[in-house]
Amino acid sequence: MTQMTRNKTHLMGAITLALAVTGVALILATQSPDATSAPVETPASKVEVLQPATADALNAVPEETRMQLDYMTARPALVSEGAAAAVEVSEVGVVNRADGTEVTVAAIGEDICAFLAGGVGGCDDGKRVAAGQSFSAEPIGCDGYRVLGIAPDGVTEIAIDSQADGSVDVTLPVTSNVYVGTLDPVQTVATGLDEAGEPRFSVGIPLDSYAAMNEACK
Repeated sequence: MTQMTRNKTHLMGAITLALAVTGVALILATQSPDATSAPVETPASKVEVLQPATADALNAVPEETRMQLDYMTARPALVSEGAAAAVEVSEVGVVNRADGTEVTVAAIGEDICAFLAGGVGGCDDGKRVAAGQSFSAEPIGCDGYRVLGIAPDGVTEIAIDSQADGSVDVTLPVTSNVYVGTLDPVQTVATGLDEAGEPRFSVGIPLDSYAAMNEACK
């Protein structure tokens, strides 16, 4: 177990930056009650990209993302006004995607977090992550949303149904448990497929509801 070192000045800067960068995404990562969400299977697997959070592993994390992780480790103590203890980053992994983007995945307490360098990110309960039910989304102007999701081991691609009508409009590759895509602001269903094309999970992503809450585009 390795705890990220922090001093008071660095921590407050990290909190400020994390709130500015991830506040919207963290809210959007929580699905609305009426979102389509029908797990086909709940795989009992760990997220393979996660490795022990050694000093070298943490040093490989982009600086901005380290600040976001600092905030997430301190958050339990902050929201409880000191009643709860801060948690630690126990496992971490950096995914270098083919498009040049970096995604950091980290285990923090009972949660697993994913942050796209310079963009969307958030944390969710490890059981939901193992079931493929975790994602974050951020608006790209008023015409789309960048979605970041974590897929459990064995899932190789994500079939996107952008109208929730049973059709597949596009597939997104899964790289080291992570998928990223820019999608239209409509009710969307994402289905994780294994190498044989068999469904492992299905999750509703209510981008239409998110768009309706985006005051900047009204």
